[in-house]
Amino acid sequence: MFKKYTFELVFVVFFVLFLPAFLLAQGAVVGYAYGNDYIGNSEFPEYAQGFPSNQQLDRLTHVIASDIGCKDDGRLYIGKLPDMWQGTPPSDNIWNGSKNEWLESLVNRAHAKGVKVSICVGGDATYFPQATYSANLTTFVSNIVDFVDVHDFDGVDIDWERPGVDTIGDLLPIQQQILEWNQCIALLQALRAALPSKRITIALPGGTWFYPDTINNSEQKSILDAVHAIHLMTYDESEWPNHSSTAHSINAMNDWISWQTPTCAQKKKLFLGSAFYGWHPYVGGSGQRITYRDFILNNDTTWNSNPGDLPPDARSKAIYTRDNGFGGVFVWELGYDVPADDSQSLLKAIDDVMPSFAGPTIVCNSATRFQYNNRPAGVTVSWNFSQNLVSAPGWAKCVYSSPCIYLRAANVSNGGPGWVQATISGGPCGDVVLPKHDVWVGTPLKPTFMSGFLNDGKYFAFASPYEFSSNSPAHQEVNYYDWYVYNGTIESGQGTGHITVLTANEMGAITLPGLPPEFNVSVRRENTCGTSPWFERTGFLDGDAMPQEDELKLAISPNPASSNITVSEVNPSNDKTPWYLRLMNQQGAILVETTSTLPNSISLQGLLPG
Repeated sequence: MFKKYTFELVFVVFFVLFLPAFLLAQGAVVGYAYGNDYIGNSEFPEYAQGFPSNQQLDRLTHVIASDIGCKDDGRLYIGKLPDMWQGTPPSDNIWNGSKNEWLESLVNRAHAKGVKVSICVGGDATYFPQATYSANLTTFVSNIVDFVDVHDFDGVDIDWERPGVDTIGDLLPIQQQILEWNQCIALLQALRAALPSKRITIALPGGTWFYPDTINNSEQKSILDAVHAIHLMTYDESEWPNHSSTAHSINAMNDWISWQTPTCAQKKKLFLGSAFYGWHPYVGGSGQRITYRDFILNNDTTWNSNPGDLPPDARSKAIYTRDNGFGGVFVWELGYDVPADDSQSLLKAIDDVMPSFAGPTIVCNSATRFQYNNRPAGVTVSWNFSQNLVSAPGWAKCVYSSPCIYLRAANVSNGGPGWVQATISGGPCGDVVLPKHDVWVGTPLKPTFMSGFLNDGKYFAFASPYEFSSNSPAHQEVNYYDWYVYNGTIESGQGTGHITVLTANEMGAITLPGLPPEFNVSVRRENTCGTSPWFERTGFLDGDAMPQEDELKLAISPNPASSNITVSEVNPSNDKTPWYLRLMNQQGAILVETTSTLPNSISLQGLLPG
């Protein structure tokens, strides 16, 4: 007999919701990453899985990929990126819209750890004056916006180095200096307008002695208003090739803000620079840069008496920004450091003293500790949390230097999302409410659908293999899937979200008189708090049913997606025209219904998260 099949397309639409990238908490750690020196370089085994390393990403809040440049007409120069391109490689090192694979990998790896990524535009001032002329500015900004969109960056960093100087560092005539500073401000304002949800930053010299006399409070305020952070290059400012001392660097930053008394919001935009390199003494009239990595790993002791930052220097800079209301620390450059899990790592020295929120991602019945580490001097910490959490014994274990709170689930069997939040009071800029720390409270939710068995009443062939999957929920801390099959045997996958089942043969199937044999598949989720209720599908075994390998199958790409998906048949020879498609979310709600031939593109625009 003929069995009627209903095809429903269940596609999990992933929406990642972030706070705007420019909302920085005090204590941010920003690292520049010059990928061209390290990708595929066997001298750096810690970057075999990518640069920056995962250990470095764990200690950063933001990473800035360095760098792309510009030509005088506003086109983008990409010759300093690793030569790894999808599609047609750019010719003459001019960007042609292709995606750089190192940048794509960096963005994906960083976002998986909650780290924001910006692209650095600049590194020198050769073509900035021409590219920012009024006739070229629109093209220049448009190309940057396209580059950001293609690579899914969270922001743009401008590294003009120093407007108003020539290519060898000498000051230009005063009118030209003023013109270039105004063009720089216009560039920042145009980027801010074109990328309102992105983080716009700029690297600038530290002390005011680097700025022309005509740059005053008005220009300073224009720069502060146009950006979300200023990375003050408070190094290389001493009697070169000696480096700037920590005290000199701090004085340079304070001198920069001495033009006016900045608001707290403006002060939080200022970042103190930490140099992960030093200089050899003069050799034939010039100095040579040496990395901190070489200094440590190769025991190179030929640095000048005042080298680049050592761990105490890096630590002191971080503590100063933390305790005085500044935004944080940035470093040039991550590849100059030893591995981030090394006790001598400069990045580790910075991260170890920066404020941090520590706590698990799941809360059950037992008392669970959440802690705020490296509190700025003189502040207090208060706590707030979601209604499905309650205070638990253990508060006496919290000490003044590391304020904490103990919480437990109000009802462990009623699982759901929760949050914990700390508020810092008494600092130089008033209360600071930290972002909510998301947790899962209690047992997982009951599964809501099963691929391969979307509806009750489906017929399956005897003694045939079938595959079934349960949706994998985000943030429920599921560590095991428990499956049960009636009139079938689980061949593989028990404990995972995907199993292979062999249905019973016709002689061995358990059945009731006068009824076809039932075929049931059930699944429940487990986490450290317990198990969810069972989710069950009930069907039947029938000798005329179609084996799974002969069923019509659909492919979806890309998956996950945020804008559009394309639905196509895995085996076009099994064509059924037209198709009736339902696009559903994880809760089973129908988002889109359509009848069409395949392949077909479906827009996800306007769909709600979930």
